[in-house]
Amino acid sequence: MLLRNNSKRLITINGTLDTKNGRYPKAYQIKPGNNPAVEVPDDLCGSSFVKGLIESGDLIALTQGAAAPTSEPEHTDELDAMTKADLQALAETMDIEVAERWTKAQLIDAIRSAAQ
Repeated sequence: MLLRNNSKRLITINGTLDTKNGRYPKAYQIKPGNNPAVEVPDDLCGSSFVKGLIESGDLIALTQGAAAPTSEPEHTDELDAMTKADLQALAETMDIEVAERWTKAQLIDAIRSAAQ
């Protein structure tokens, strides 16, 4: 699964533990900011740690494996093309209380719900 860091801190996902020497032979470091997304094996993405980071919005799953169906809508519109800052500004003009930690998807959902 391709993961992008949406938080303000480095996120490290460790591979399986090597019991012989007590170390993790592979670790995936996902850097914050405008850094490239990192490909992480699907078996590691199934852990509660990674699932929790995705649910909280700290990690964004750009591609999904076959075991994890996508919850993204199949259509795109002008909201999908907007940046997070633009979405926050639009939401505030619509008198929606916006939390700073909201992801782009959460902002779009709030705007669409308020528009209905």
